Amino acid sequence: MTPPSELPKELIIKEYTEQQIYLEPDIIIDRTNQVKFHAEGSGKVIKKMTNIFSYHASKYKFKDKQKPYVSFIKELAEELAFEEQKGIDHFLSRYNEMRKGEVFEHIFYFMTCIGSVVETFQTKIVKRLSLRLKRKIPHKTESEILQNLESLSQTSNSTFSLLINIEILKEMSRLFGTSMKPIITDSLEKELISLLT
Repeated sequence: MTPPSELPKELIIKEYTEQQIYLEPDIIIDRTNQVKFHAEGSGKVIKKMTNIFSYHASKYKFKDKQKPYVSFIKELAEELAFEEQKGIDHFLSRYNEMRKGEVFEHIFYFMTCIGSVVETFQTKIVKRLSLRLKRKIPHKTESEILQNLESLSQTSNSTFSLLINIEILKEMSRLFGTSMKPIITDSLEKELISLLT
């Protein structure tokens, strides 16, 4: 088995950008990998995303200092249009916890950094979805909707996680200018609204 310190960055990036989202070829999945949705062109979007992550990662030597990780997050925040400080704060809180627990293996910091980028980007997508749902569920506040969505996330609800994963791929496609066949999510949104009302 390959020691953690020798795991290639490209393999980590591929794992973290595809896990609980995508299966080859062109299949979007829910978090539990129970529900599958064919989306032509989604593979090209995932490949573009992993290439962008790898390109920025290739600029840095990731050791035990936090500076290269923060710089990497800043660059990806610009590429992926998420809140830079949220991504940095997410990473630093976990980085500091690992240091307190005397975890000094830099590959684990890199994994945490990639995870922080993916989670911060997903938070942006969930926030956007909550605003869309708010227009369709006017009797609920945005805060209530976000709390409800968080509960669905914690239970790995397939409707919610599939919808979020589709929205992630659609946003990536838009940001990168990578063509993907249009996906209509009206039926998933209706299912989600029925769960929230």
